[in-house]
Amino acid sequence: MKTDETQENWVWVAVTQSSDGDSLLGLEDAETAEQFIPYFPSKEEGQACLPALKKEPGKTYDVQAIRYELLIDQAKDAGFALYRLDGEGHVLEKNRPSHAH
Repeated sequence: MKTDETQENWVWVAVTQSSDGDSLLGLEDAETAEQFIPYFPSKEEGQACLPALKKEPGKTYDVQAIRYELLIDQAKDAGFALYRLDGEGHVLEKNRPSHAH
């Protein structure tokens, strides 16, 4: 049986699927020009928001689970912030992982 703590370490992200392979969907904040990866607390919220996210033609999109710690590492490596969104696309939280440890 999973504990609440274990379940809280998982979040949902939009993934682009193309002939080049899968990758996390990265966006740009229209107000600040900050590049970010949107993530969601639940699969349902991710699926509800997916149609509203800016997407590239010719690519397929899906919502998949990822461990939050892995998402932080990937965001750091790519120089992206993390924005937690709700099902309507509203920003609930902004996290800017530091490149230095």
